[in-house]
Amino acid sequence: MDSDQLSVIRSETPGLENVIHLNNAGASLMPQSVLETMTGYLELESEVGGYEAFDARREELDTFYGAAARLIGARPEEIAFAESATRAWQLAFYSLKFSEGDRILTSRTEYASNYISYLQMSRKYGVSVEPVPNDSSGQISIEELEKRLDERVKLVALTHIPTNSGLINPAGEV
Repeated sequence: MDSDQLSVIRSETPGLENVIHLNNAGASLMPQSVLETMTGYLELESEVGGYEAFDARREELDTFYGAAARLIGARPEEIAFAESATRAWQLAFYSLKFSEGDRILTSRTEYASNYISYLQMSRKYGVSVEPVPNDSSGQISIEELEKRLDERVKLVALTHIPTNSGLINPAGEV
């Protein structure tokens, strides 16, 4: 990215006039166009009601699925959206069927909300939740993970890039 492109991005993001904001993975600053779109939608909703605003903008909202699908090489019907990454993860996780004796392997840097979900499955179904040790760099140890894999492992769960530390786990290798 050259300095001209960076200048355009900065000019389109009003919050950058006041701060240097590095937490883009967790909660990035909104560009002006996003702020205007969201504010406009909320204003419409306040004037006509939630269902009516949705109906008025349905076509615009539906294009979102096609755009997301094109971005990742999928079909629109393969795309699902949720209000947050945590909620999307929970919807996927709680759709899995666990049984007594199943094992969940996870990293020691797993999000607390995810780990709480594992503990719920442990209490409800007798699932074993097992954090895999880290390697010398603080990432999940691939060697230790491989040692723990067997037919009872129902899920290997890993946060690729936790937002609180700068760690990048080796998701591809996992």
